[in-house]
Amino acid sequence: VNGKPSDHRNIERLREVINSGCSVEAFYMRGDFLWAVAKQPPVEIRDRALLPDSMRRMEWIAREEIAMAFDRIVRAAGPIEIQSATKEVSKILGMGPPENEQENLLSNVGLFLVENGYLHMDAENQLRVAYTEPLADARLLIFDLGPRTSNFGSLT
Repeated sequence: VNGKPSDHRNIERLREVINSGCSVEAFYMRGDFLWAVAKQPPVEIRDRALLPDSMRRMEWIAREEIAMAFDRIVRAAGPIEIQSATKEVSKILGMGPPENEQENLLSNVGLFLVENGYLHMDAENQLRVAYTEPLADARLLIFDLGPRTSNFGSLT
């Protein structure tokens, strides 16, 4: 903003439009990003095996996609130890065997699914599905990204 009065009016108008859109649920704000509410394609599990190593980083994969991979693995394998499940999730994402940080990230997503009732873990750390229907859309899960919000006060 170069300090012109018209720039300040434009920013204020933009805030009003975004707040209005959030209030009627045309879109929502999560962090610094606006997300469409309607007509979203389902989360797809993508195989990154053919990507160069520099493009295959676990932290670049949405937690929602990892959750969908967990759901697929646990449904296919039946009872499976969480450590085995994380290895299988990493494999279907095309990432190869997970290292410490990657395994921690995957385990955290798996534990989130357990804590929120999507998966069940027994005393032997065996994962089982908690629902008969597959996880339809992991975008409904809110991970460390924070809840949906219409607060647009951070725009400057």
